[in-house]
Amino acid sequence: MNISIFSNLFKKKEHSIPKGDSVVLQQLRAFASEKGLLLFENIPVFYRSKQMNVPLALFVPRHGLVLFEYKSWSFKELKDAQISKASHVEKKEESLAFENLLEFIQEKFIDTSDFEDIDIFNFVILENLKTDEFNLLDESFHQLLPKSRILFGDTTKEDMEQKFNQLNKKLKTYTAQNTLPYIFGQYLVPSNDAVYFANEQQREFIDKPLQSDENIHAARRSGASTVILQKALLEHFANPTKKISIFTPTKLHAILLQKKLLDILEYTTVVIDMDKIEILTQEQFFASIEALEKSHKTAFGAGDIVIIDDAFAFDPIKLLTLKENLKNARSIFINDMTQEATFHLEKSYYGEVEFIQANGIVTAMKEISHLLYKYKTAETMLISANADDDAFVDDIESYTGREVHPIDFETPVEEKKFRPIQLSGYDTYNPVYSDYVFLIDCCEIDVETLEYFAKSSKKKTFIIYEEPCDTITQLQNIIQSEENGKDC
Repeated sequence: MNISIFSNLFKKKEHSIPKGDSVVLQQLRAFASEKGLLLFENIPVFYRSKQMNVPLALFVPRHGLVLFEYKSWSFKELKDAQISKASHVEKKEESLAFENLLEFIQEKFIDTSDFEDIDIFNFVILENLKTDEFNLLDESFHQLLPKSRILFGDTTKEDMEQKFNQLNKKLKTYTAQNTLPYIFGQYLVPSNDAVYFANEQQREFIDKPLQSDENIHAARRSGASTVILQKALLEHFANPTKKISIFTPTKLHAILLQKKLLDILEYTTVVIDMDKIEILTQEQFFASIEALEKSHKTAFGAGDIVIIDDAFAFDPIKLLTLKENLKNARSIFINDMTQEATFHLEKSYYGEVEFIQANGIVTAMKEISHLLYKYKTAETMLISANADDDAFVDDIESYTGREVHPIDFETPVEEKKFRPIQLSGYDTYNPVYSDYVFLIDCCEIDVETLEYFAKSSKKKTFIIYEEPCDTITQLQNIIQSEENGKDC
């Protein structure tokens, strides 16, 4: 990692970027937008139990990460001045926030084994100084403060491009995916044993101030679970004394969410008190409510944060009771279809979908056998209206020679082993994803439920139907419209 910094010149501590109509900042925003670059403003970096704020950062894939600091100096203040490099003692007493930030990031890099190295540069914004005025300053300024690393009040977008292009003689090939999640951990999305950089919609919700009552309408496999966990972590760091509770429809939902939280903490090298973010099932909540009522206490205090994941899968009566206990808290619902959405997560990351007109169970068993023979570590999931039929299960095991594992909503995480064939019905919303998913008995199911399960695959979903029907036609139209809208 190459870290290029200035000498410690400045004893007046000005670390924040001014708000309002900053001409330089407007130019920088416009430049980033035109060039398709990511510009981050007032964004925290987390490492272990600490955090530091980055006032302004620009990701330039061909060069690296550019960090900015602001100085309000004017020509009048500087015209008769000289500067010299600070001594070791002065450096220790008056160290720049920028240098502290670099040390902080460097420590985080060392602790992150999967991180792809990245060069980091710093620039100074001199909003109140023009280029010609800087040229008139004492030579000591030019020696210790290179003009190529300054954005002046009259710096144009063309000037910015020229300055950034001078950073590296040999162009790099950094990607946001391989670098930024390890720096700005709140945008890290773990999925399929890999790490992804949160998309624009995900980042927008993670960053937005939390309203008193939020309801996210999220598409299947849109990363909503990760988004609410990252939001919970940000809120925890902002106010560690507040209680954060996340409620799920089933124990299996809670187990998977807890695992995802641990994955986020591991990848982002963040440490928290795990008691500060509790993940409970709706049943656990109502057990605690009974105890609170007996002692005449309320479940949540003012400012507490409550998150309800997959609200549509809750028992309607229990969901209503839960809402009645949230009067003092700030709440986030995921897919509460009884109220209007305050935010949408529309981009979905499900696998390829193939429609096959054939005998359902026979075709599914043939395809499953073929995939398990070809891919030894693949996991498959069969969704059927007959999932509870023992004879049906026996037929699958007899044909494939593999044990069938019905989805168990009470399975502890430590007992979750490699299961090449999992089985689920349509009657319970299933949070499990699998490499390959097979849907049969499709025309007996409503299109909303069918769409939910069709988007459960990491790699591919096979929708097998014997005769065309309205449900299949509607689902084909939905899938086709989303395929047309996917990014190229």
